[in-house]
Amino acid sequence: DRAETLSANRFKRFWLQLPAAANIVGNRALSQTPRGQNLHITSLLPDGAVLRSITGDDFDPEIARKIARDEPMHARLSITAPGNPQTARFLTVLQGSDGGLTPATPQRVTSPDQAWQGALLDGTLVLFPRALNGSETFSLNIGGVQSLIVTGLRPHAAYTLTKNGDTLSLAPGGARTTDAGGVLFIETF
Repeated sequence: DRAETLSANRFKRFWLQLPAAANIVGNRALSQTPRGQNLHITSLLPDGAVLRSITGDDFDPEIARKIARDEPMHARLSITAPGNPQTARFLTVLQGSDGGLTPATPQRVTSPDQAWQGALLDGTLVLFPRALNGSETFSLNIGGVQSLIVTGLRPHAAYTLTKNGDTLSLAPGGARTTDAGGVLFIETF
């Protein structure tokens, strides 16, 4: 998600509704459903984000008054960009699991020219351009990628994706075509 205001010194915040209060450790949070399933949340962007779990008792009275009687979400997670910047990007990875299972650790990925960012998790790399209508090319050296999702490209456009060892490169033109939303999905290499 992207957040931008006309001037600096305005908070930028991402909200997530949860079934129960989250246990927060660093950039990770864990919320558990009444039946024992886990929701693992990892904040990869912005750097130094502040995570805060808010339960019904901490809700603003005006918000608490509007909560539906049988609403299953009883808590919220707030992820706030530090320093109230003018622009902030949020990259948050959500993983569900049965109780007692340890989730994979997502890794933030940034291209050498800083034009592309994303997350690598269990062999799947998801990338997006840092700027809207930004670069349509990237080359990055990363191992362990088995499938790729690239967002922020032109809809129904052709691209060439090459993999040479651990180096992935994308350029306009070629045999692979994005969908109507400008997403290129490569299931396996």
